[in-house]
Amino acid sequence: MTALESRVPFASTLAMLIAGALGCAGGDGAARMQRLESENATLRRTIGGPNAYDCKVLEVKELQDDGKLVEAAAAFRAQSVGATFVVNRETGVITGAVGGNGNFDTWTVTFTPPDNPFYVVSTTRSPHRNVEYLSVRDWAEGQDKPFVLAESSHVFSGVCRR
Repeated sequence: MTALESRVPFASTLAMLIAGALGCAGGDGAARMQRLESENATLRRTIGGPNAYDCKVLEVKELQDDGKLVEAAAAFRAQSVGATFVVNRETGVITGAVGGNGNFDTWTVTFTPPDNPFYVVSTTRSPHRNVEYLSVRDWAEGQDKPFVLAESSHVFSGVCRR
């Protein structure tokens, strides 16, 4: 997700329309689209900083009145699964389609022992307090680090990479 997409929900559709108008669909256009994706990744890293996590949602659950977590509604799942966000590990600011906390007061808690996760806990500034919690298992083997993000009545999970 680009910086623009995190601020303008229809930016992804707009980018696809522009790519189509420029002839980026297939053939030589495929190479241009790949270059555009690379530039978008660079933009995400610039926003997140050199130590940023680039995260992708793989699953989303919703809290029911009986206290159980179940699959989120189909429409919400469709817009959330596959969504990406970037976490600035220094500031705790999350930018993207899911978990954006730009209007939150943000605290970043990192533990140095290798068996503790990277945490971000954010609360809103408004009188209607909301809390958002992100935990990334930084110690996990391999490139993909599992995460869980809870906000409101939804729980997102997936993987992050640095």
